[in-house]
This record gives sequence, structure tokens and C-alpha cells, in this order.
Amino acid sequence: MRPFRGIYTALVTPFGATGEIDWERFDLLLDAQAAARVDGVVVGGTTGESPSIAREEFHRLVRRAVERLPSSVDVIVGAGRSCRREAGDLIRRAIDEGASTIMLVDPSYNAPSSAEIRREYLGPLTQQHPEVRFLSYVVPGRTGTRILPEDLALAREAGPNL
Repeated sequence: MRPFRGIYTALVTPFGATGEIDWERFDLLLDAQAAARVDGVVVGGTTGESPSIAREEFHRLVRRAVERLPSSVDVIVGAGRSCRREAGDLIRRAIDEGASTIMLVDPSYNAPSSAEIRREYLGPLTQQHPEVRFLSYVVPGRTGTRILPEDLALAREAGPNL
């Protein structure tokens, strides 16, 4: 797996006046990233309003990015969810669609401890999918949870793709 280097853009998801995704504007965003020669993009992260997007729209965003961007551009997919099974399903499909990296935000609703995030979430998901890289996205202001550095280090030992 190649190391992370260079410039990565967290993409917004453009919406039309009635709340639908504006696919033409999304294509323009992708084209601008390719023209700028960024090293990677994040699709479906919190900047892209993933909690507000239907599952099929989410996967269409991923497919569109993978198909439209040069293969040299990492497509990082924000697949974190409070439900580990749902996150696992999103991860599997994102990998099948060509995602190079999965970004997992800490689960929020159940307010897990740092050790629980490691044992019940990050650990199992990274170990189930060793073929792809993972990023842990820690945003306590949004999630109300936080994995501590020592638990992140333990998760990394168990899953070197993190």
C-alpha cells in the first residue's frame, strides 16, 4: 500500500434547490481535482454530508469518483457509521467499487469508550478488510466520542492497514 503523501481534498456534495445531488456540479468538482493534480479525494465524509445522503446516492458518488478520476488519485471513502454491520456493508461495497482507502469516523450515538471503539469497531473492521487502507477520523465535537492515542496504537498493531 502506498503511503499518504501530497494534497487530499475533502469533497463537498453539491445539492440542487430541492435537495437532490447535483451530479453535473459533482463532476465539475472531480474534474477540478484532476486538473489540480491532487493526490486524493475524500468522498462521502462528513464534509460531503454523508449522514444526509441515501445509501444508493452514496455509492453512486463513490462510483462516479472512481470512474472519473485518474487511477493515480486515491479515492478515500467515508464509511463510518454507528452500526458496525452497516459500516461493514458500506466498506465491502466501496472496495468493490474501487475505493483505495476507507475513512472511519468514531461511532457516535452509543457513546462508546475509547477501548470499545478499538475492540468493537476499528479492530474488527480493519481486520475484516486487510486489502484496503483505513484512516481513523476523530472528530469529538461532532461525535461526542474520542479514541485515545494508546487505543489507536493498539488497533494499529492488530491491523497494520490502519
